[in-house]
Amino acid sequence: MSNWITPTQADVLTVMAGAELDAVRSQALADGQTDPLPGAISEIVQLVRGFVAASATLSSGETIPRKLLGASLNLIRDRLLSRLPIQDLSNPDRTAQTKAAYDLLKMVRQGDLQVDTADDPITTETASPAPVELASSSRSHFSRNSLNGL
Repeated sequence: MSNWITPTQADVLTVMAGAELDAVRSQALADGQTDPLPGAISEIVQLVRGFVAASATLSSGETIPRKLLGASLNLIRDRLLSRLPIQDLSNPDRTAQTKAAYDLLKMVRQGDLQVDTADDPITTETASPAPVELASSSRSHFSRNSLNGL
């Protein structure tokens, strides 16, 4: 089993009712808009990876550490439901879960919570700075003595 995974629609359905997801995918669309689920998943995956990158090596692809799946799903749910003009969908329990998800990500960023080792670590090479060469030099026209008294 991989330590890093990509959240799927089936995963999202563990934190949302099917009717809620269907409403987001069909009712909350303007003309020409496509299914918002893939975009929401990708956006939250990138957000989570940003927090993880502060303290751990990332795995390749649009993957997140398995132990952050629950927090990620809560954030995906929050993002999707915010598209609907219904306030009742954001109940105190869901609000607390969203806050807890961000708190968990902050712990990861600070290194207080370790994530699983990357399955396929991304290696980044740091480019060395280019050498600086002085092209020309000019002699100062003013000196401490010539400006004395100004």
